[in-house]
Amino acid sequence: MEYLYSDPVDTTNYDDEGFASGIPVRVHKQAHLADRGAMRAQEDWKKEVGPLPIGFVGTMCPNGPNSTALMGAEMLPDRLEITAYGIELSFLIDDMVDQGESSESLSGIMKDLTDKINVTESGEWTLAHEKITPITRLLMKWITEMMQMDATRTLSTLKWFKNLYDPVAKALGRANLPDLDTYLQRRIVSVGSSLGFGILLFAMDLEIPDDQQQSCFALSKSGYICAALSNDYYSWDREFKMAARGEEGTQLHNAIEVLMRTKGLTIEEAKKLCIETAKHYGREYKKVFESLKDRDDLCADAYKMSCAMQLILSGSVFWSQRTPRYHPDRELPPVKGLKTAITSNGYVATNGVHNVKSGRPEAKIVRDVAPLGNEHLIAPSLYLDQAPSKGVRERLIKVLNIWYDVTEEDAALIKSAVALLYGASLMIDDIQDSSPLRHSCPSVHAIFGEAQTVNSTGFRYVQALLEVRKLNSERCMEIFCDELTNLYIGQSHDIFWIQGLECPSEDQYLSMVDGKTSGLFRMIARFLDAKSTFLVKPDLVSMVRFVSLLGRLFQIRDDYMNLTSLDYTKQKGFCEDLDKGKYSLPLIHALRKSAGDDIVTSNLLCNLLAQQRRDGKLTTKQKQIIVEQLEKLGSLAYTRDALDVLQGELREMAREMGIVENQEIKSMLAALEV
Repeated sequence: MEYLYSDPVDTTNYDDEGFASGIPVRVHKQAHLADRGAMRAQEDWKKEVGPLPIGFVGTMCPNGPNSTALMGAEMLPDRLEITAYGIELSFLIDDMVDQGESSESLSGIMKDLTDKINVTESGEWTLAHEKITPITRLLMKWITEMMQMDATRTLSTLKWFKNLYDPVAKALGRANLPDLDTYLQRRIVSVGSSLGFGILLFAMDLEIPDDQQQSCFALSKSGYICAALSNDYYSWDREFKMAARGEEGTQLHNAIEVLMRTKGLTIEEAKKLCIETAKHYGREYKKVFESLKDRDDLCADAYKMSCAMQLILSGSVFWSQRTPRYHPDRELPPVKGLKTAITSNGYVATNGVHNVKSGRPEAKIVRDVAPLGNEHLIAPSLYLDQAPSKGVRERLIKVLNIWYDVTEEDAALIKSAVALLYGASLMIDDIQDSSPLRHSCPSVHAIFGEAQTVNSTGFRYVQALLEVRKLNSERCMEIFCDELTNLYIGQSHDIFWIQGLECPSEDQYLSMVDGKTSGLFRMIARFLDAKSTFLVKPDLVSMVRFVSLLGRLFQIRDDYMNLTSLDYTKQKGFCEDLDKGKYSLPLIHALRKSAGDDIVTSNLLCNLLAQQRRDGKLTTKQKQIIVEQLEKLGSLAYTRDALDVLQGELREMAREMGIVENQEIKSMLAALEV
């Protein structure tokens, strides 16, 4: 398996004691996201449920990685935080059960929750709300966030969550199990084998046929038993002390206890037998995994899943040796390569884990310190820039520069400045529109949060300004400020119409597009004109009008395709503009036309838009009704005609300016046809 998202852990002075049979330990490159998810789960728990369980220690680990970052080392980075959120909730629920504060186990709660989820043929899902406890509400929040990211994989995951509940295991209870085999039958459920398997389907975006999923799960059983027994070995001291203190509700649920009671062994003898049994299953699992190389009945994603299961075992053993959940008094040196930071409350933390406050600082407060790096500032930008792009503005610079002959250095600066501004506008737009997707990938704020995204956006504007300043042109600085102002004015009207449910006139809409969408197109043309020393270059007034109309064509086509294109549906979701409450040209035409000719349809459309404003989105059926009305009122046909008129005008202007024969211009206009 090719490792894409993880690095090897420095295992100097580490011995897996034979549990993991030498399987390498790896940690996610974005391990801090796992800590962020765990912290968010704890904060939500305090708000919804109450104080954390007494002495709670979850997935986070001082001087070491979060267990989710270890056992899920190859999870997709954009799904790591939400996965860690759910796993931290499972730790919290387990501790409530261990301390006798909850009569229902995680498996029972999850079964009850998944039983209430209904999925329609169109993929929409609802949740019955008969009995919602604070814990159920948190789990609902978790599942909802997963659904918003990838409904298909989440539904596959939920099928495995149902397997957490085993009526036989429940009937056996947590105590007085007759032998080790019966205990392991019960333990394989409580260790979360189905939970872990299901989560990996979502977190790694794996598409595995149902029959192969069952095969993968069966192949991993010995690995899960090994993980369960090693976990029992490392957690024994903690559990035994809790039981010995007679803490209310605590029960010994551990293989060592079962071996002592059923075989008459001492603690040390039972520990030794637990280790030997775990090693046996570990070796068995390693043999099973090695045999996969000779199998041709598993798809590529099924093989990835099997490789990921290895990381669960090795990561579990590594984390179990270090976590203060099992070893509260053990002090270990930090794992090399992991960052240590100071959290907002003043605690020293590694990957976000709270540690004990240190004493007085050794150095004086006036000491010189190293400046902070910009890695957090630029991370949202780097994520955006790696996403697929149509490259329209870069292409326009290349096309127009044929007539302006600006130096390569200046053209590169213009390209960089415009790209920075365009990216910044996308980041802000997605926040203001509450858009979860951008080109079929999660939007920047869906991964980095709104605050960090806004901060990174501001920095992009600063970077763009610095690039323009390198052009050494006062006129270019004026153009920059002028068109950026136009962009903000256009956006302000767009937001006002959406928030106030106020349908603009067509003229107002076109003026908004001229400012918001055409602004960067005009900036390109005006920059090139300002830096060009070419004796024969296009008339600036004509060129500005040409690119302004090109911006209109681009925006109106986008409006139309958002309502009609299957490709757009795949990238952004079905009729995403309607979820935003956006007044596009087809919708404006329909509202204006129906207001005078068809009051029934007008009321229908206005009420549906009001529902969007109230709920933040529309159902698939509601959007289908709107599209049907747009078709009936001739609004989609009107928009197609408008696009044809724009195409004709642009071609005529290109002919008049003497640029119509350029193949790139022809190709660009052809690409914008519908």
